[in-house]
Amino acid sequence: MSNENKVKEKFLGSLKSPKVTGKNAVDPKKISMPMHDPEAVIQVFCTGCGKYSRINQKGATNLAQMANVELPSDTDGFYFETSRCILCDDDFREVNLQKAR
Repeated sequence: MSNENKVKEKFLGSLKSPKVTGKNAVDPKKISMPMHDPEAVIQVFCTGCGKYSRINQKGATNLAQMANVELPSDTDGFYFETSRCILCDDDFREVNLQKAR
């Protein structure tokens, strides 16, 4: 680690990426919970690290393009499932639009 990065870590701290197992399954109750963020339009679940996130309209449009699907006009009851996400990798991978059960 460079001296500059050591100084940054000393003052800012560091975050470790979540462990990627690829064996995580979505919790139907958790993915169906209401989103309290007014900017959020849809949830994302990563099977790689098991993290849930909420994304805005622009992010949802980008993930729909990655999934090669049209984003529903009403996203209630839908979520994106990915094999990797920006929390555990450098980008979203293997994106699919799913219907919550």
